[in-house]
Amino acid sequence: AAKDASPTEQDKARRRALTELLPRLQQAGITIFTYANSNQADSTLLGQLAVATNGWFLPERVSIAIEFDLYIFLTIY
Repeated sequence: AAKDASPTEQDKARRRALTELLPRLQQAGITIFTYANSNQADSTLLGQLAVATNGWFLPERVSIAIEFDLYIFLTIY
């Protein structure tokens, strides 16, 4: 059977974010800072949005480390 090549809702949303939303955010001078809170996150999209607006992106493995460090800090202090 041939593989269905039609775009998924996620593909459509990603395309809208990059072609419609991102240019408006850039024009307004908005900087986006993103992080992946799970391995299910669309890291590619999050990274593209952050880089294109001079922000930064934290992948899931870094986000978990930061959350753990914050938890330890708040527990101690």
